[in-house]
Amino acid sequence: MDHEWAVKQLRRFKERIDDLAELQKIYDSGVALTDQQLQDRADIVERWGNYEANVDDLVMLDPAMRILMEAAQPGLGSYEGGWERSDADYWHSQSRTNALRATGMHEIGAEARQRMKPGSPDLTADRFHHWVWDAAAPLWFADSSAGGCARRSAISECQASAEG
Repeated sequence: MDHEWAVKQLRRFKERIDDLAELQKIYDSGVALTDQQLQDRADIVERWGNYEANVDDLVMLDPAMRILMEAAQPGLGSYEGGWERSDADYWHSQSRTNALRATGMHEIGAEARQRMKPGSPDLTADRFHHWVWDAAAPLWFADSSAGGCARRSAISECQASAEG
């Protein structure tokens, strides 16, 4: 799985959602736009196109982003809300959070799962089959100066007993 590529796509999707929300705020302000708002709008429009073009792109990208979200964690790409897809709140409320979660899972999820996995199962040696434990016990309790060697020998002997 190409996690790096997935992160890049999800971050771009989130950026578009944020820009759509910013455009929505600018258009809904109902007052004359400040120079900064005009510049912000011009920057967004230059980057993605107008409001409708941005919504069209989000609608187009949404199915692929859901695939990336599902790949990160099953269920993450399943979100509905009964919103109008042209509503910036739909994208911000429904898609943005899951895109961020999927980004995190793609960035460090595999490493987190690997690092949090137990190193080995907890085993109680005297609960092994008596053939195994009877062969291993004398070596296990051998003199501590030769303990490491004795334990390795015990493991080898146990493996041989189990195979035979």
